[in-house]
Amino acid sequence: MQATGIIAEYNPFHNGHLYHIQETKCLTQQPVIVVMSGSFMQRGEPAILSKWQRASCAVQGGADLVLELPCVFTLRSAEFFAKGAVQLLAATGCVNTLACGTEHPQSDFEAAASLACSAEAQARLRELLQNGLSYAQAWEKILGANTAFRTPNDILALEYTKALLQTSADIQPLYLQRTDEGYNSTSIGNSIASASAIRRAMADGNESWQQAVPDYTHAALAAGGYNAQLLWQLLKYRLRLLTP
Repeated sequence: MQATGIIAEYNPFHNGHLYHIQETKCLTQQPVIVVMSGSFMQRGEPAILSKWQRASCAVQGGADLVLELPCVFTLRSAEFFAKGAVQLLAATGCVNTLACGTEHPQSDFEAAASLACSAEAQARLRELLQNGLSYAQAWEKILGANTAFRTPNDILALEYTKALLQTSADIQPLYLQRTDEGYNSTSIGNSIASASAIRRAMADGNESWQQAVPDYTHAALAAGGYNAQLLWQLLKYRLRLLTP
């Protein structure tokens, strides 16, 4: 049996993620294997729900199998996040497609990835990073002023494509149009919103987030996620046991 892979954090699982899985299954007619971050997200913060709750939401949303991406990959840059996830999908031995949600699916990710993997581009990347540019800014200079490769999911899709070029597994990328207002958008105007917007609305006591998640995610969130104040108390307790 062949399967399609999806790489995600689901923090939390929302209607856009549900659409991603449904559209992927419609296009590939294959089971979906999700590689998902565990307890901590790429920027180091704890997930709003446990990995078990988020995996349950993913399965209820149509995922056939959820595999955990270890923190050694989730807590690093997009490059290592992508490499770890692609290696995990390749190790299953049955994934032949990787479905990526991007802001600009029409972009030539394969050509950009081939350029990015070249020795010259890697040397230029190191130089620009040493000069103080961010990772995204450095790639923008290397790849040109194209609108693509500036936005978070385009950058991730590029890293996935690079990782696919560097793996021996025969996995083909499938680029799908994101349907929300963007990874970092904090607005909720309809039933599709970013995870960032949902978390912000919850923190602000704004109930608009409820329209942007499936019923099972709503039930999990309503039962309570991680308590930031309690986490800080635990961190202070631990810090006070340490020497300067």
